[in-house]
Amino acid sequence: MFPDYSNDSFTEQSNEVAPKRDVNIPQLMCMGKVSFAEDVFHSAGYVCSREFDYVLNNRDPFYSLHTEENVLLFNKCFIFEEAFFNDQELLFTLLKTTYSKIELAAKANQVHTTGTSPTVMRQNAVNFMSYLRVYTYRFLSEFGKDDELEVLYEKLTEMIEQTFLWLTCVSDMPSIVFSSGSLNNNSPIAVLFHTYFDIKWSLLEIAYMATSLRKYSENSRKSREKFMVILQQLEESLCGDLLYLAIRKFPEVSPNDWSGTSPFNCTCMRELWFMLLVILKSENSVYNFILKQYTNLLENPSPAGFFQNFSDTKRLKMPSKDPLALVWLFTHLSRLGGFSQIGNWDRNFSRIESNFDVINKLVQLYLMGTDAIVNEERTKGLVGCLYSLSQIWGSNLNLCIILWEYFNKKLDDSFTTTSSAFEQLPYSSSLSWYETLTANVEPWKNLTTRHNSYFIFLRLLGHHMELLNTKSQASLKARLYVKLQGKKIQELSLLGLYHMISACLTIVLTSESSDDMCSKILEMSANHKQKFIFFVAEMVMLLICVSRGRDCQLVATSISSQMETVSRSLKDGDLKVREEQRKYSAVFIENFQEVIFQSKNFSLGQKILIDKPLRSYLKSCGNCDRSVILDSLSNMFKKLRNTPDNCEEIYAAVMTHVYPLMKEKFASIEHISFFVELTTVALDTSRPEFQSIFTFLCLDDKVNPRLSLKYLSQLLETRQFLVNLSFSVDNYQTVLIQSWFRISFLLPTVAEWTDDFDRLNSIVKRLPRMAELTIQSNIQFNCTEMILEFLMMISANHQNIQNYSERAIVKETYLQYIGPLDKYLNSGFTGGFWEATDQVGHILRLGGQIYFHGGNIIYTKGKVDCLLAQLNNVLLIPINFSDVNKELPAAAISPLQQYLPSRCWIGLESEPISNTLVPIVRSWFLQTIASSVLPQKAAKTSPYLQPTLHWLKFLITNKDWKLEILKSILLPIFELSLILDEIVGKKTVTDFLHSAVSSPNAEQTAVMEQALNEFVGRHLAFNSSRLFKLMEVISFLNADLVRRTLPKLREQVAVTELKRGIGADSVLRQLLGTLELSLGQSRSN
Repeated sequence: MFPDYSNDSFTEQSNEVAPKRDVNIPQLMCMGKVSFAEDVFHSAGYVCSREFDYVLNNRDPFYSLHTEENVLLFNKCFIFEEAFFNDQELLFTLLKTTYSKIELAAKANQVHTTGTSPTVMRQNAVNFMSYLRVYTYRFLSEFGKDDELEVLYEKLTEMIEQTFLWLTCVSDMPSIVFSSGSLNNNSPIAVLFHTYFDIKWSLLEIAYMATSLRKYSENSRKSREKFMVILQQLEESLCGDLLYLAIRKFPEVSPNDWSGTSPFNCTCMRELWFMLLVILKSENSVYNFILKQYTNLLENPSPAGFFQNFSDTKRLKMPSKDPLALVWLFTHLSRLGGFSQIGNWDRNFSRIESNFDVINKLVQLYLMGTDAIVNEERTKGLVGCLYSLSQIWGSNLNLCIILWEYFNKKLDDSFTTTSSAFEQLPYSSSLSWYETLTANVEPWKNLTTRHNSYFIFLRLLGHHMELLNTKSQASLKARLYVKLQGKKIQELSLLGLYHMISACLTIVLTSESSDDMCSKILEMSANHKQKFIFFVAEMVMLLICVSRGRDCQLVATSISSQMETVSRSLKDGDLKVREEQRKYSAVFIENFQEVIFQSKNFSLGQKILIDKPLRSYLKSCGNCDRSVILDSLSNMFKKLRNTPDNCEEIYAAVMTHVYPLMKEKFASIEHISFFVELTTVALDTSRPEFQSIFTFLCLDDKVNPRLSLKYLSQLLETRQFLVNLSFSVDNYQTVLIQSWFRISFLLPTVAEWTDDFDRLNSIVKRLPRMAELTIQSNIQFNCTEMILEFLMMISANHQNIQNYSERAIVKETYLQYIGPLDKYLNSGFTGGFWEATDQVGHILRLGGQIYFHGGNIIYTKGKVDCLLAQLNNVLLIPINFSDVNKELPAAAISPLQQYLPSRCWIGLESEPISNTLVPIVRSWFLQTIASSVLPQKAAKTSPYLQPTLHWLKFLITNKDWKLEILKSILLPIFELSLILDEIVGKKTVTDFLHSAVSSPNAEQTAVMEQALNEFVGRHLAFNSSRLFKLMEVISFLNADLVRRTLPKLREQVAVTELKRGIGADSVLRQLLGTLELSLGQSRSN
């Protein structure tokens, strides 16, 4: 027994000078709480300083420490080789006294009354323990003699026994040690805690060196064997302390955090566990040893081993018997296997062997509910820990079987789900279900509230299925098949079915040989009364097959046949039946687009989905569903560009079952991407159907011009398209120009379509035929309304061609460009295209422009159905498209209001069409003629003058038109007659005037008199000779009208003479007198 020097009679000699040291002594240095498994150890600890590695490899733990003859211990100088034997009693008494003072300071949570800080006292203790470790190594490997070994073992045994008398165990520490929170500081509490484990680890390390450093003689072998027992008891003691600390922390951790929150109070405890595991690995099965020690601490009320000789030693009192505490501990201990002996972390390396037998025993203990409460939250935490273990240890069939036997009896339980209705389950849609299952096979750390124990089990099951061999997989599948047999599957609730099918789908997802499981699910789907849940399951299985690159023909066939039933039911008169089938539709739509998205290889059987049932469904479903399917097909075409080998069957299926339906009924702008991608694929793969697709979407009457515009705009975005197109279709330029003209004529340029128009115009401008036309006509595209310049180009070029035969050929080409103009206009007024109010004004305006700028092309003399006549009939609105008693459509009112004078619209909303629209269009039409054709500058070169005068002559014979013509046209005609020299022109004007001024009524006479007076006022001074000749012509046609004008003539002659300032003008007077005589009037002076 060592004397007790712990009283105040013992005085420290702190003023002695210590020998110099050039190295730091390894000790437990805390970095706070453990955050992740791969957190590094402290650089000054036993591991990173490499002392632990040196000890394991029988090397000097401190080759650069204690190299001098003297050693400073507790501020006293001792001889290195003699202190252990000669001064052992003093040194160990000083160690005990130092530890006692640290303990007193920790209890009072303050610095000791001597004034020496606990940190300094700890350094003294650590320095002494390092001396013992170094001395033991050097004695056994360098200067120790064989005959001295017995004495060394006796001294070491006595030292360990005496130390454990006052060191006791961690549970006997002051309670404040466990309530102070973090231990990574220099408080007395932290110093006591770390000093305790520094001493314990040093004793264990000394015992380890004493049993492994030398080859022992026969005399010392028995002593070594006794010391082996001491080493084991030291391991058990340290393991018990660490177990106590871990189990004590267990109740404080939520089960949700078990896999993420470690059982280590601080990084020092983790370092001690790591070193202990490495030492135990060379001697025992690590986890069996820990489990045995835990069991001993729970079951044996008295101390074991050499501790039985010391009545003051206290047994650790374990705070819990919960087997899950050990599962939690083992989960985190397994992660320590990734460290090397010098503290380097390697995620893919494990130093500690797995032991599923121990884990399986603990799991069974928990599930039996003997020593622990079994509930959802704890089960979730357990399975989470088991999954984490599996990530490191690999797979184990028995563990999967144990868990499945537990869960298959609880399939009808809700776990964390409160609802039993499948429609309200958290993963009721096929996509959500699929995402949940795929997430279960992805790595994760912490659990969340959305994970229940069953789905975490599925995650574990999927992980093990990926690693198990084929035989073990078959064994596990067989246990699931038992639950799928006969009445057992029928007895499950909807929620139970959901859980059961999820397990089957997990196996399909993670097992390469899953055809048998797929067949089993399809068999259940065909025979079970709960059709909807199995339909969703088939959708999930389809996604799994596609995403994993497996053949999906069987499941696709089953889905396709069910969609045929859905299509028929959507037309059912029973509302409940339709609503039920819409659930199937929603699942199919969601799944269909995901299948296309996931597909990398389109030869797995996806073609089966694009069959007659899909055509039937597209006919019956709503616009939104149809758009989703077609968008998915568009995405599929984009992918097929990169995989031309898979294109043949898919393309043929779309052309056979989808395109004819879309062409017939659903050629709308909502599906533009489908048509664009279909065209592109047809062109890229040189399909013969390309020309018909392209021509239909550009020119067909069923196709809205907005669709054509968007179609061409998107199609022409691809630079390669025009190149490919030029080699595929000989008349592609004609198709493009004709489509461009149709679009430009029927659609006004609005902000929404500006980019599309610009793109289309830029392409059309660069076409070879358009470039040639530009050169021939000597007109450039400069303004924003390209169609007007185009009309001027074709008109000018047609006029410049002198050869009649050549002109006829060119005319046919231009007529082909313009297309069926009458259909464009008539379809507008019958409601085909005229949807926006500004569109009506646009078409009316362009109709007039074509009439005057392109009349020489669209007019064919003697041809009753020539385009000029048809255009005019449309512009005159012959009231053939609506009941005359109905009011004007709102779509036509707004543009006409914007284009025509507002005075024309008084009371329009309430008057019938016959009294409103026709006069308005007449007025607009005649004003356009007066401003575009009849002005003198335009008339001199206009090729449309003669057709216009002939047409006006015909119109003026209509009593409904005559007054409007006289108001708008008569004065321009009078003015036009002043410049006409050719006989033909004069005769045409004379014929028109004959029809105009003959037999007028009073109102018409007043209008003609006003026009003639205005004409005289404008032109008498400058064109008197021609003016009086015209007056003579008119006097022969209507003498009374000219008589009414004579006062104005006389007045204007006098005004002109006055302005000239030369008195009476003999020429004017002569012309006026002649006219008066012809009218039977006396000549004016």
